[in-house]
Amino acid sequence: PPQTTQSLQWLGVNAVSLANNHTDNQGKTMLDNTRQVLNNVQITTIGDPQNKTDLVKTFQKENQKISIIAVNILANTPDLTETIKEQKNNNADVIIFPHWGNEYQTTHSSGQETLAHSWIEAGADLIVGSHPHVIQDAEIYNNKPIFYSLGNFLFDQTFSTNTQRGLVLEGKITSDKLTIKLVPVFSKHLRIGLLEGEEKTAIINQLKKGLGFENSEGDIIEFNTTP
Repeated sequence: PPQTTQSLQWLGVNAVSLANNHTDNQGKTMLDNTRQVLNNVQITTIGDPQNKTDLVKTFQKENQKISIIAVNILANTPDLTETIKEQKNNNADVIIFPHWGNEYQTTHSSGQETLAHSWIEAGADLIVGSHPHVIQDAEIYNNKPIFYSLGNFLFDQTFSTNTQRGLVLEGKITSDKLTIKLVPVFSKHLRIGLLEGEEKTAIINQLKKGLGFENSEGDIIEFNTTP
C-alpha cells in the first residue's frame, strides 16, 4: 500500500529487498507497482522474487562502496560467483541478503551453509539471511560473518515466542574493519520493542558463540577486513 512508505521513511529506510517468495503474490503488474511506489519516495528496491532483475545495487558515500545482492533461493539458485567478483573488482564491500532456509528451524541447513561458504569464497564480506521466521544461528567462515536468519521483525505470527523475536544488525564498514552491533527485538500485539535482560543476553551470547566471540563482553563484535 502506498501509505506504507510513510512509515518506511519515518524509520529512515532507504533500501528494501524484494527477493522474497511473497512479493509477487499479486502478479507482475502489482510487483512493478510496488517498485514504482517505493522508488517514487527514493527507497531503492533490490532483487526480484524470481531472481530475474535488480539482483545487485551499489551504494556509495565518498570513497566507500557497498554492493547489496538480494536473492530468493526459494525460487531458484543463481550462480552469484561472477557477480560477487565483479563487485569486488569495483572496490565494493559485498553484502548478500538471501531469502532461504527452513521455516521455524533455529539451526541453519546444510544447503544454506554450502551456499554461504561458496559466496564468501567468491569474495562476499557479510551474509544476512531471512525467511525462516525465527532467529537462526550465526557462524564465521574465512573471517566473514554469516547470520543465517534474522527472524521476524513485524509479522502476524503470534503463535510462539520464537516467531515474535527478531534480530536487527547495526553495522559499520570501513577499509579495514567491520563492526556489528547485535540488537534483539520482540513483537507484542504487533508492536516492536527492544529486548532487555536475560533473554537479550541469551540471544546475543548464542550468536557470539557461533561467531567465535563467546569470551567477549557486550553486544558489539568487530572483524578485521584487511586482506
